[in-house]
Amino acid sequence: MSLIIVGGRVPFTKSLAGYLMSREGNEAIFIREIEQYPNQQTTSANLTNALQLMGTQALAKGKRRTLYHAVIALSKGKTLTKEQLKIAIDRFTANSGLAGHQRIIVEHWKHGRQHFHIVYNIINPVSGRLARLTFTRFVQCRTTRELNRILGFEPLIKKGRAIYHWEWWRGKLSGINPYALRKEVTAIFKASRTGAEFVASLARTGYILSIGRYNSYVLIDKAGDVHGLMRRIEGACLDDLKKKFPDLKNITLPPLDAVRKKCHAAFPRKKIARAYRTASNQIKRSNSRLQALARPAPPKLYRKASLSLLLPVPRPRRRKNEEQPTQPMRRLGKDKIYLNEPAKANFPDPEFERAELIAWAFRNGRFDILTQYGIFCAPETPET
Repeated sequence: MSLIIVGGRVPFTKSLAGYLMSREGNEAIFIREIEQYPNQQTTSANLTNALQLMGTQALAKGKRRTLYHAVIALSKGKTLTKEQLKIAIDRFTANSGLAGHQRIIVEHWKHGRQHFHIVYNIINPVSGRLARLTFTRFVQCRTTRELNRILGFEPLIKKGRAIYHWEWWRGKLSGINPYALRKEVTAIFKASRTGAEFVASLARTGYILSIGRYNSYVLIDKAGDVHGLMRRIEGACLDDLKKKFPDLKNITLPPLDAVRKKCHAAFPRKKIARAYRTASNQIKRSNSRLQALARPAPPKLYRKASLSLLLPVPRPRRRKNEEQPTQPMRRLGKDKIYLNEPAKANFPDPEFERAELIAWAFRNGRFDILTQYGIFCAPETPET
């Protein structure tokens, strides 16, 4: 591999300019381009001002991650001329949909290797809209393959899919290391000349080639676990397999379910699972047991409520000369009231206030107030 492109969206920070111009670890720094800046002189001050201008535009748009930072890295001993650099950056800019956007290009030399930092402003300088960046990783991989082919570099090596945790644990239970399986299958693929030879070599090693659910090639190991064939071959894809083994499609492969049942029946999975229990797992179990012993005992549960507890309790009869027992105080809102002393209650009585108002209206001859309560009286007249 000679050239690779990686990157993603980042927010504007003051540390970005410091990172681009940092001398720590970098043997040499060259500012190659500051595009669409009023003063296009390639100086560190102009670079900082251009990044600050990008940050101001981001604040005006109310956005945060308006910068796209990409890195073009080269293998040791490989370099790019000015013409090759222009071809690489123009191709990546066009594939990303960032043509016409402001960009900054900085060249670094670190440990004898050349790499370039490209910072794009996602905000379009004409329309003021943000560029729509989709499938950025796919664009980076596609541009990497195109540039390696155009510039005459070595193609990008496919190392296959990473091993997930569940695959590692499955291999631990079965005793088959997935990393060793990948290396072994890759070596068989490179050494085989025909499809029949490839299938026979896999069978001698203990792997059986079959067809999966979606008409894809899969491998069944000794434990009966299924592996995707192309995910266990480094640096090859399905087209490479078909080109190298054109006779593979004419070979009759055994059915998947039958092979799995046979392998499951013949493979002692439980014994290997016990043998592969590590000391760390035993320590974890012992620690969990100690923690369980250190926990306090749960409180005793009360007995279940019976039907008698739900029935109303009869009140005892009170004699004439016996004083009424005081009831406990209850909190109703913010006021404390005693149920056996209604005089202390602060609740207003609307009927009592109404009677007082009617009596006052009679005494003062306010018949208009009495009519509001439905009382109609005529004023007293002297007898004639």
